[in-house]
Amino acid sequence: MGAIGAILSPPRVVKPDRRPSILRPCSVIHRSTFARTGSHGLRANPLRRAHNNDFSEIRTVLSLEEILRKAGPSRTAERVAQRRAAHQLLDHPAVFPDRLALPILGREARERLLARPGRFENLRFFRAFMAARSRFAEDRLEHAVRRGVRQYVVLGAGLDTFAYRNPFTGLRVFEVDHPQTQQWKRDRLKEAEIAVPPSLRFAPVDFERQTLKEALASAGFDMHQPAFYSWLGVTPYLQPETVLRTLRLVCGMTPYATIVFDY
Repeated sequence: MGAIGAILSPPRVVKPDRRPSILRPCSVIHRSTFARTGSHGLRANPLRRAHNNDFSEIRTVLSLEEILRKAGPSRTAERVAQRRAAHQLLDHPAVFPDRLALPILGREARERLLARPGRFENLRFFRAFMAARSRFAEDRLEHAVRRGVRQYVVLGAGLDTFAYRNPFTGLRVFEVDHPQTQQWKRDRLKEAEIAVPPSLRFAPVDFERQTLKEALASAGFDMHQPAFYSWLGVTPYLQPETVLRTLRLVCGMTPYATIVFDY
């Protein structure tokens, strides 16, 4: 089951049934998924167990800055991409169709997956969770675009493929990540012959030298226009104050903003 809420700027929690809108200064949409077992109510979430096991190398990270510093050519990003690709092969109909999910893996990883897709079968709950969160984020993005948003920021983009299949005329996409991870992704794109569209801006962030706001400004982000943000697969590893600090930063950068994240 899911939960949706909104936080305004200055931060104020509103009732969950109040639909967020980019017409308010900042809206924050969040999703949470639980598992049920018969009459025993909520039990330990298999998605969370898989999540923790899959990303154990960053389990103790305390800040967004530290996550991006530790990223390098990210093993986490590659695992996420493998699950998205496995979803295309194993789940029918696909909740989140992505024609680039397999190509962006690279030749060797793609061949391994095609040869043995069943090795991901026991991760079906986690795979479904990742597909659902991506679908939810892009559905909300579509809603924002219909209301006039023309800037989309992907925080911790990894091997996300939206920018390369972007169907929205006039929507600029900003991928934020560690410089090493972005270079690794560029190499993957070149190998897969996936063209970088003119609507995409890379925003590498080295937190030793610059802030997120500075990196976005250098990439051409317009602080005077509304923006939509996605922030997937990060908040479970952050302290609550770090999450709130990041949300305040997002809310304060533009007149209107919407952010989708999982937790």
